[in-house]
Amino acid sequence: MGKGSRLLSRDLLPEFLYADWPVAGRERLAQLYESALLHLAEQRLDAASYGPALEACRQLLARAPWHEQATLTGMRASVALNDRAGALRLFRNLEKALCDEFDVAPSPDLLALYDEIAAASTPREDPPISP
Repeated sequence: MGKGSRLLSRDLLPEFLYADWPVAGRERLAQLYESALLHLAEQRLDAASYGPALEACRQLLARAPWHEQATLTGMRASVALNDRAGALRLFRNLEKALCDEFDVAPSPDLLALYDEIAAASTPREDPPISP
């Protein structure tokens, strides 16, 4: 990410951090920034730029660890990078954040992807060859 991402990752009007009047603008800017990060991640995933897609997801998840779509996109990027363990870690971090913050479980789509990745990650034992 470029210089702009560092600028947008800071609070709007930090000298008025505790004032009420900039709260709405600060929240709107944060929403726009998070939406842009997700859009960027999805575009990069579609373009097979898996590393940059994952990085955009990580930036978003650092701000909003309960963001399911960022987790889903990050998991897909991780799998494309042959990092199944990383994909599973992203899911577990989301699961913990959702439980801690909202006392809810991840969406069925995420659970299904997690199960699919976990099943593919488990080494299968070949049946014994009978004589």
